[in-house]
Amino acid sequence: MMLKVRHASQSQISYLCLEPVREGHASYTHVIEIVEGLKKLGWNIKLFSPYYDNKDLPPLPKRILKMLIAQWQLISSGYSPRLIYIRCHPFSFMTAVWAKIKGIKVIQEVNGPYEDLYIAWPWTSYFRPFFRMLYRKQFEWAEHVIVVTQGLKSFVEGEANHKRVSVIGNGVNLSLFNPQAKTEYKLPPQFVIFFGTFSPWHGISLLLRAVEDPEWPKDIKLVFAGDGTERLLIEEKSKTNPRIVYLGRIPYKEVGGIVAQSIASLVPIQNIENRASKGLSPLKLSETIACGIPVIVSDQPEQSDFVYKNKVGWIVKEQTPDAWAKAVKIAVSQERTKFTKSLIKSISWDEKVKILERLLLKL
Repeated sequence: MMLKVRHASQSQISYLCLEPVREGHASYTHVIEIVEGLKKLGWNIKLFSPYYDNKDLPPLPKRILKMLIAQWQLISSGYSPRLIYIRCHPFSFMTAVWAKIKGIKVIQEVNGPYEDLYIAWPWTSYFRPFFRMLYRKQFEWAEHVIVVTQGLKSFVEGEANHKRVSVIGNGVNLSLFNPQAKTEYKLPPQFVIFFGTFSPWHGISLLLRAVEDPEWPKDIKLVFAGDGTERLLIEEKSKTNPRIVYLGRIPYKEVGGIVAQSIASLVPIQNIENRASKGLSPLKLSETIACGIPVIVSDQPEQSDFVYKNKVGWIVKEQTPDAWAKAVKIAVSQERTKFTKSLIKSISWDEKVKILERLLLKL
């Protein structure tokens, strides 16, 4: 058997992420799993990202300043990467320009359409042509672009005017997410769960209305674990409705143990501003399945196809509180099915990082 040998100077990578790399945010999981996975395979990779020491993220001007500082640290660090891996962001344009001037290859990773920016930061929608330019130039200059869905692949190819685009979906850490995962957190006897980032498009308000619907099973709690812009809404509702339980922002290593004790995991992503039309590959989908727990998902491209094809849960067609309450009722009444080992292996981060490494070696 022939072994691949890489000299350290040939495998140096700078990884830039301008989103919060904090436990409780989806970006944390994706970034950490890729960084640690490549390190295990022998790559010399260094992460650059903004640092936030408070529970709440700072105001926008300070966040932008932190993003600029993270990029300056990359540029001025003296670390000499042969390649820069960027989790694409409009403000990462600064690093993309620097890399182009220096002749350093760049991989851009795209996890969503432009609409994610406009929904998260509504003021940016007034400057759509400007921000689209910041994205498009980064796609165009990239040696390669990695996306998480087929819909995003088609979108990026059209925006970048090239075909250097590959699909590598989200994965799951099987050592943390499995049916035997444990936790010390005190949990209700019977519950369904929503975990991850509380973004505007994640259907939080829909779930909070569903739990008050007459069709919601009487003794089933709705547990939330994570953080994000919708957190205050969840905290307020949990004070007045005993069916709603908010655990807070949970350490990554604890999440699997909580999910493994649930009846089902809820993935009610909404098609706000048509953002879901390019396909969805949510982390929580893979992480739930790895725990042997079924999912209940909104009827959105690619995520519903995955659930239907692999028979790992239920698809909610109508996005109403009544429909979601009925779906939970069905999940509670049905016997849990076992998922195949081949399915679980195929969605692991180990497999995803191996695919990424093959791409890196080509570059």
